[in-house]
Amino acid sequence: MLLCLACLSEVSRIDWSCVRLSLESYLERKAQLGLIQERQRIPCPKCRKPAVTCYCKTLSPFDSSPRILILMHPQEVKHPVGTGRMAHQTLSNSVLLEGALFADSQKLQTLLDDPKLFPMLLFPGPRSHNLSSLNRAERQLLCPPDRELLIIILDATWTHAKQMLHRAPNLQILPRICFTPPHLSRFIVRKQPHEHCFSSIEAIHQVIELMCPEELEHGARSHDHLLEVFDKMVELQLSFRNTTQKSRHSQSYLNRKASRERMRALSQPPKEIFPV
Repeated sequence: MLLCLACLSEVSRIDWSCVRLSLESYLERKAQLGLIQERQRIPCPKCRKPAVTCYCKTLSPFDSSPRILILMHPQEVKHPVGTGRMAHQTLSNSVLLEGALFADSQKLQTLLDDPKLFPMLLFPGPRSHNLSSLNRAERQLLCPPDRELLIIILDATWTHAKQMLHRAPNLQILPRICFTPPHLSRFIVRKQPHEHCFSSIEAIHQVIELMCPEELEHGARSHDHLLEVFDKMVELQLSFRNTTQKSRHSQSYLNRKASRERMRALSQPPKEIFPV
């Protein structure tokens, strides 16, 4: 009882004016935060990028042949430099599905069961047909003439892509295709597991290039717009990294850039030296 009376006496000696000032400071700070939240960058509802990196004004959507179905892993949905959604916004007749498990996806199964479509999975491995080693006639034989080719892209890291495929028996039974990258990836603003790994949008462009119909050979190369949008995004990201303010990813980017330059130098044929 004596202890409680002592505590009450100590409480009575507190300068409550300081507490009131702290409360007023807290309310003032809260009001300032509210103003800041109102000024926060609002992402574009289409590309989900802030206004400074929105690429919607550069898009010229077109219908691709073959059609593209993009299965996007949840981690790619919020990635600042993901290219799956960029490809989807560029291809008018493409389909994008988000998720990690597609074994029970009704939307995916509807496309797989469509008798007008012939789905094939872009995934490397011994079961895959390497499009780069086939001529145009052989590539055209991969798809029945009375059906439209549907290429399925797993937009994820290699680890997540393998997991998505392992957990989806409806994807495992599909015929597969792959290609040999003709050059190094341009995606120098994101770390790749190997030097010759392509981003999703680069892979889609290469597949359209290899499976293109005859009209592409007559100058109608609308699929090159995929790389135009992609290159502008990479250029913009590089402009951010070239500022005086260094980010925690700057050194990693410089290492990847130097590594790619060394690989390009090694891939070039040696110059002939003529004696004088």
